[in-house]
Formats: sequence, C-alpha cells, structure tokens
Amino acid sequence: MPTPYEISVVISFIIFAVIAGINGFRMNSRIKDLYDWHNKEGDDGVKVWYVRKSLEEAIIKMAEATEKQTELITMYHNEIRIWREKDKR
Repeated sequence: MPTPYEISVVISFIIFAVIAGINGFRMNSRIKDLYDWHNKEGDDGVKVWYVRKSLEEAIIKMAEATEKQTELITMYHNEIRIWREKDKR
C-alpha cells in the first residue's frame, strides 16, 4: 500500500504533466501562428512584412522634402515678421 507521501508525489507528477502538456500545446500553437503571420506574401511573392527598398527610399525623399519645406516656411515667416516690424515703425 502506498504511503500518503507517495500518493501526493504521484498526484503532483500527474498534475505537472497535464499542465506541461497544455502549456506545450499552447506554445506550439503560438509558434505556428507566428510562422503563419511572417510567412504571408504579396502579389509579387515578396514577404508582406519586408520593407521594400523603393518604399524606404521614397519615405526618405519625402522626409527630406518636408524638412526643406519647413526650413522655407520658417524663413518666410521670419521675413514677414521683420517686414511687419518695419511697418510698425
């Protein structure tokens, strides 16, 4: 006849095995989901989550143009402020 300690060890082991199995199943499911998310391709066969070089270059050019426009607007704003101050005198 097993002792109460031996019974509790066996029960603990069974509970541990069940929990480990459930967590292992969940982990496998999450890994598969992650693989599926990253394995999506666009019409041209390129992975959707990749940033295309042309898109990267276009964004950089837009940022540079925006920066230049901001500088021009700031310059014009300062010029207008100076003219207004001269008109007040």
